[in-house]
Parts: sequence; C-alpha cells; structure tokens
Amino acid sequence: MSKKEHNKIRFRLKVLYGVLYFGVFLIMLELILVLAGSGNIREEEHYADREQIENLILIHYENSQEGKEQTQVEVPKDSPLLQIPENPEIRVVIKTTDFTDVYHDVLEITCAGAFALSDESSGVKVAYEAGEILKITPKSTCFLNGDVIRIFPKQEQLLQVLGISRHYGAPCYRGSLEIRRTQEGLILINQLPFEEYLYSCVPSEMPASYPMEALKAQAISARTYAFRFLLSPGYPEYEAHLDDSTTYQVYNNIKEQDSTNQAVDETRGQILFSSTGELIESYYYSTSCGIGADGDIWGNENYPAYLEAKLLNASVMTGYMEESKSPLVSSGETDYSDEKQFEAFITNVKETDFEARENWYRWKYEVADIDMEELYCQLKICSGKSKWSVMVLEEGRFITGQIKKFKRLERMVISERGRGGNVQAMILYTDAGVYQVQGGQNIRTLLLNNNTQFQLVDGSTTTLSSMLPSSFFILDTGNVDGNVVGYTVVGGGLGHGVGMSQNGAKNMAYAGYTAQEILTFFYNDCLIYAGG
Repeated sequence: MSKKEHNKIRFRLKVLYGVLYFGVFLIMLELILVLAGSGNIREEEHYADREQIENLILIHYENSQEGKEQTQVEVPKDSPLLQIPENPEIRVVIKTTDFTDVYHDVLEITCAGAFALSDESSGVKVAYEAGEILKITPKSTCFLNGDVIRIFPKQEQLLQVLGISRHYGAPCYRGSLEIRRTQEGLILINQLPFEEYLYSCVPSEMPASYPMEALKAQAISARTYAFRFLLSPGYPEYEAHLDDSTTYQVYNNIKEQDSTNQAVDETRGQILFSSTGELIESYYYSTSCGIGADGDIWGNENYPAYLEAKLLNASVMTGYMEESKSPLVSSGETDYSDEKQFEAFITNVKETDFEARENWYRWKYEVADIDMEELYCQLKICSGKSKWSVMVLEEGRFITGQIKKFKRLERMVISERGRGGNVQAMILYTDAGVYQVQGGQNIRTLLLNNNTQFQLVDGSTTTLSSMLPSSFFILDTGNVDGNVVGYTVVGGGLGHGVGMSQNGAKNMAYAGYTAQEILTFFYNDCLIYAGG
C-alpha cells in the first residue's frame, strides 16, 4: 500500500469517527434539553438542522490539516448569528450617479403600479397613480411636518428613481424608499428584505454568466459581508446599514439576473464564520496574480488567520484537499516579501495558477517621462490622507513632516512588501528631501499618471483612472544623468488581494470545485453556517 493510499484510509476513518461522535453528541444534547424542560424552544432557532450540521462537520474534516487535532466548532450562545431574525430588513443608502455622493439635490420617483407617499411624522399618506412622477426637493411641501418621508408601492412593484444613472439606466428598487432631508441635501435610503438585497448585489459584483458554484460562493461571501453591518451599521446617523458603492459592496448597478437569483436562493441564510464561531470579514476582489495578500494591508496588524497570504493555484488546492497541506505562504519556504523572490514570481507565469489565462493576471505599465509637478501634487494629496501616509526623513529616521517642492527625483525604490509580495512602502529620494510613502493604495495612486495604457495578457491595452490595478508589482526606473526620468511597472492582479479572488472562484468552479470548497480555500479553515 502506498503512503498516499494509507493516508486516504486514515483520513476516511477520521471522518467516520468524527460524524459518529457528533451523532452521539446530538443525542445527548437532545436528552439534556428535554430533561431541562426546554422542549418549547425550536432547535432550528439556534442551530442549523442535524443534516446541515453534519455536513458542516464533514466539510471541516475534509479541509483541515492532517495531523492536527480535530475540533468541533460551536456557535457561542451570545453569537450575533443567533440574534438576527430570518431575512431581516436592510437599509441601503443610495448614492448619486457614479456613486460620487450621498446627498441629492432633487429626486424623481415613479412606479409601474400605484404607489404612495407617507409622512413619517403625521402619518398622512398621498396616493399616486401608475406612471406618475413624484419630484422631491428639500423645499417640497411633503416635509412640512418633519424631515422624513417614505415611498412605497401598493403592490409588489419596483420603485424607479429617475435622475440617477446606473449601468443599466435609471435604477429600480424592491421594497420602499425613504427620503431624509438634511442641511447638506436629501438622503435616499432603500429598505428591503436582506435576501432580496442580495438579488441586486451579487450580479453587480460578479458577472451572472459565471458558473453557478462561483455565483453561490459570491452570494455567501456577499451575505456574510453585509451581515456584519446589520450588527454594526455604517450610517448610524441615518439608521442605515451601508451604501450601494464600492465603499461597502456594489448594489443594483446591474439588474437582477436569473442565475444570480438562483445562487442567492440556493444558499439562503448561509454565512461564513471562523473556527472560533465568529462572523468573518469576507473581503473579495477581482483577480489575483497567483497569490493573495495578508489582511494587514489596511494597517491592521492583528488580522485574523483566515486572511493570511496564500498561493492560489491548482497544485496547492489539490494538496490542500487531498493531502491536507496548508496553502498559506507562512507554511512554505519562499518569502515573497523578499524583493528578488517576488521578482522571480511576478515575471513568470505558472500554468497551474487558477487565473493564468485572465487578462489582469499579468500587466505592464510604462511612464516614459515623469511630470515632476504632477508627482509632487500627488504626493501632497497622499500626505493629506493621514499623518502616516507620507513620512519625511529627518536625522536618520522617518517622521511626520512637511513635503517640500522638488524638481528632481534621484531614486525611487520599493522599501517594504507584505508576505504575499504586495507593496507596502516606497521611498522617493528627491533634491528637496527623502519621502516614504506608506500603504499600497497610496503608492498605486501615486504611480498612475492617467495617460499611460496597461498592456494585458492577451496583448490588448486599457486605461485606469484612479490607481494601479494592484499592489503586486515590481518597479524599474529609467535614469538620465543620475536622475529618474521614467519608470516601468510589471505587476499582476486586479484589486486589493485579500480574501476571495472572484476570477479565481470562477476558474475553480469550472474545474469542478463546489462553493463550499472554494470558500474554505480562500477563507482558510472557515465554515458555512446555514442558519435562519
């Protein structure tokens, strides 16, 4: 018998024993509840049903590292997972066109069926016929009794907001619309059932043409992400949970689609939690370069273990599933925070990488002639984001200080990388001072000049308007007479690189992996809770 076959037999025995032990545990728990007189409390109010729990335990065994002691994960009794009712209402702040602002000067609302306006202060209701357009400004008479009004359809119709543009035109919304008058302008809030919110969130974040298991993974991840804001609202001043932009996750930029609605329905109530029973931070992004980043890219050094950097390729996933090898970078010998190691990685293509055929898997960006005035202005903008964004070298150490205008750039080097190879700090040596730029997003913004095109995997070119596609790149400068006059950036991936890669999920689904397998790979050692 080979070692691999022997390991498989040991693994199957562990799974069998684990399920048997768990079955005994359920029987004992049921007896305890009966003896304690708790028979009037329905089990499904606190836990998934028995079959769901057994499936979770089986998933946990299939994805845990071999040789580690297996543990059964319970959701704490005071967990927020058990405190939110099934399919609660969620309140979403609707931003202006291009998601630029939360304040509206004027709102025009209509409906294909009859609808009504309700004054929240007086309770007065005004009826409108199908197709009528209700125009609201801060001076509208509907605000005479208060600053809050609600608009709702009389039947199950969608409310349409004219004057706001989304990818498919003037957006339509389920549920009701609330308008709040403030000194800055009108706040528009869409209130609707949580699961229906996901109908317009999932297609806005992942193409509906992606395979079903990828869409289901996206639905679970998006549900988990939004669930956090039910517990800790992002707009408490408006009694709203989040907004519809990339600040949270995009909502209703794309119309509902049959495939994404199906993904939401088939995963109804499913959310991700950690091995300690805590709701996870289910970040996701577009495309990886074959490796993910640690969860410290936003400055949180105490990031959770499930957001650690990992290699994202088929050979690692096979080992993870069949031989229980950890995909985490920390378990390997290669340190991608080392400049030479990462250069070797990013300048090569690994065919087993899940996204090796994606256009943003590798990209190149060249600036032949640096505009020093523009670079100085961008550096000033970066420094204004926080007192740590740009540091000044004084007496041998970097401190907060004033950025002086410079005419020459003598050197520009990457000074710090994360374990996944993502750029975290860069130093600019100028004739007026030495400056350290900190944070991947700041560096990505600084290096984009809005004129140069990116060269992609298939040979095509494109432009971006705000920052480089990712912080996974190397930098090569062009020098004349000892001064930097241009630079070339060779990189890979699109997005921040933390959590689940959406195109990675797509290609894993095409390879036959399930949503559960995709999610427990990207969010290491996490489980799916099918509550409700």
